[in-house]
Amino acid sequence: VADLERPERFLRILTRPQWKSWLTRGAFILIGFSLVCTLWFAMELGAQLGWLSDGIAVAARVPLMMLGFPLALMTAIYTAFLFGQCEGRDLWQSRLMPWHMGVQAVMAGGATLLVLQQLQIQLQLPGWGHPAPATVWYTFFIAGALDLVFRWMEVTMRHNTSNGSQAAWILRKGPERRRWRGSMLIGGFAVLAPVAFGAISLKWFYGQQERLGDRFDQVAQTKLDVQFSALLTGWLSLLTLAGILALLGLFLYESAIIKAGQDVPNA
Repeated sequence: VADLERPERFLRILTRPQWKSWLTRGAFILIGFSLVCTLWFAMELGAQLGWLSDGIAVAARVPLMMLGFPLALMTAIYTAFLFGQCEGRDLWQSRLMPWHMGVQAVMAGGATLLVLQQLQIQLQLPGWGHPAPATVWYTFFIAGALDLVFRWMEVTMRHNTSNGSQAAWILRKGPERRRWRGSMLIGGFAVLAPVAFGAISLKWFYGQQERLGDRFDQVAQTKLDVQFSALLTGWLSLLTLAGILALLGLFLYESAIIKAGQDVPNA
């Protein structure tokens, strides 16, 4: 709002809403989501500081989550519908975009939680403990893989207009090709590297366990446990790096697709 030449005109969205416009709908969605997040944060903070009983904060979590989930989903994808109203930018008219933005939001949330998990471990803050819940890992990997599929489809799919085809060419082979290819490479590494490292580490560990067999060797078992602990620490660090790279790849992709859509002349 502060970047507008006439910031006060933003209030017209609230006082004179045009409900057919996704700009208006998006403004109310963002306001609603912000209010839910602020209320939830205030209640949790109040419980931590002793201003509210823990029972009130716990009881409010489910209703706030049920109210916040659809608002969070719409916050993530409403931009796709806003782009759909941008005539002359056919690359943004894709029917895949709402689904893609939803997947990106889930992936970005998982990536952020992976980074926060490492900070929690390093700073010894109360929270998940060590390591993060498996649900976060699975969500990040599945959403990250789907995101890469959507990125490929958005660029390689057949477009119905020359405007959309030109914009897709700009992404594949034109000025934005480095950002798009960089986003694919970085995103692919973020998804595949932790999976490959984890699979190789587990295969090695179980192989060492089979070598020990049933015989009791305290020295060998202790050495194996230390090595496995080092591998686990390395895997968690790789997860943190994957989260950071996934967010970087997302930034590159969004930057590329926005610029590619704008680079095609309208006339």
